[in-house]
Amino acid sequence: MPKKVVLMAVSSSGGHIYPALAVAEKLSASLKDSLEIHFVYPPTPLAEKILNSSPYPRHSLSLGGMAKGQKFFRKFKTLLQLPLAFLKSLFLIQKIKPDLILGTGGSVTAPLLSAGFLLRKKRAVWEGNTQLGLANRFLSAFIQPVFTAFPNVEGLNPKKQVWSAYPLRKGLNSESHQSSTSKESFPDDKFKVLILGGSQGSVFFNQVVSQAMEEKDWRKGLFIYHQTGQRSFEGVREKYKALKDVSVFPFTKNIRAYYKNCDLIFSRAGAGSIWESAYFSKSLVLIPLTHSAGGHQLKNAENLFQADCVDLLLEKDFNSQSFKEKVLELKDKPTKRKRLGENLNQTQKKEDKMLEWIKENLS
Repeated sequence: MPKKVVLMAVSSSGGHIYPALAVAEKLSASLKDSLEIHFVYPPTPLAEKILNSSPYPRHSLSLGGMAKGQKFFRKFKTLLQLPLAFLKSLFLIQKIKPDLILGTGGSVTAPLLSAGFLLRKKRAVWEGNTQLGLANRFLSAFIQPVFTAFPNVEGLNPKKQVWSAYPLRKGLNSESHQSSTSKESFPDDKFKVLILGGSQGSVFFNQVVSQAMEEKDWRKGLFIYHQTGQRSFEGVREKYKALKDVSVFPFTKNIRAYYKNCDLIFSRAGAGSIWESAYFSKSLVLIPLTHSAGGHQLKNAENLFQADCVDLLLEKDFNSQSFKEKVLELKDKPTKRKRLGENLNQTQKKEDKMLEWIKENLS
């Protein structure tokens, strides 16, 4: 019996790649040797780094971005690249002959699923944010279903939406943790704070937090775990070299240990950090990226803040002083932290409708 083939299109960010990898891992575990999964991705350093460590065949497709906030030259270049990207997508689909194509957002998704539509392949789209990204907004006009992590997504026809569990990456759930170990120490007598700037790190976060760490009086009883991203790691590590109450790392695959053991998390408002924190019922302070595509991070954060699931600091208000004040405020309010974490956990959809649909359409 021939293998079933699934083609997955991802963007250059961890928030799009990790959910697709999580789906791939679950499908592979369920269907085993009867399944073959391919990834299509933009050849950026982060995408290469993440996907090169995966066991799945990979195909790069060069295409820039078109979202609001992108520079005019990049948008113009993307428009010129689109026809060729579409033709390459047609060729790739004809070569691989997938039974199903799944897109998780980003520019590469648009030509690949458009080509899949033309060739009458089964197709689906996944959206992790409270509003559709540009590519998913375009695709939702002629593709159904659109699986979402939030129950109500702006700009999406409710008849096409299927609310589904967020696909958790390998190493986060308890089953896969059996083979996952961490050399990090988490002192029981300290209030532990985790700083997450997203899969590529945040220069702004790094500046604010490292400035706050220059003053030691407020840090009594605290321990800070700071994920910097690769580009800022050496500089931030140098600033922290004399400090004993901070651990700095550029990126880690064993993020579960940090989620599980930390008491409070400061993060951007991308879907990945939100739903992973929700899985562990953690109290979360969101500082949305002001210029995220279409302003989706701010809308994610406002949606959850209004539902009493997270605390919120706008980027314009986030500085070393407000960071220190928020840490100390929530350190002294365990009841509020517990309430936020439990409320955030309850917002998750537990049923994995997307995985069910894919398996059904591969049978």
